[in-house]
Amino acid sequence: MAVSTAAQVPWGDFAPTIVGEEVQVAALGQPDHRIHAWNARRRSARVRAEDRARAALHRWADDALARAGASPLVAQAVHSILDEARVRAVRPLADGSAVVVLSVSRARLRLVASLEGLPW
Repeated sequence: MAVSTAAQVPWGDFAPTIVGEEVQVAALGQPDHRIHAWNARRRSARVRAEDRARAALHRWADDALARAGASPLVAQAVHSILDEARVRAVRPLADGSAVVVLSVSRARLRLVASLEGLPW
């Protein structure tokens, strides 16, 4: 699912997907119900969603790097770029949960890892 407008922000998770010159991923985060302040509870959901989305990106890249036989140094460089993936969109939900969409540039990934078989 390509996310280019607020109306296109998903309502739940979607796996890392190539969208033009970006890799996009979305994840749903549930609020921490031990927190009583509504704003802080919503913030906890966004943080959890971002963490889940970033973890999905890292797993996706690990699988691709393993299939391509990438060296540990190349893998480390790719994961450093994934750590810098930016929040592209957030969909707050009525129950305090949130969906966060992260994106990362394929060109940046190709700069550090251009092995045959990599999806970027």
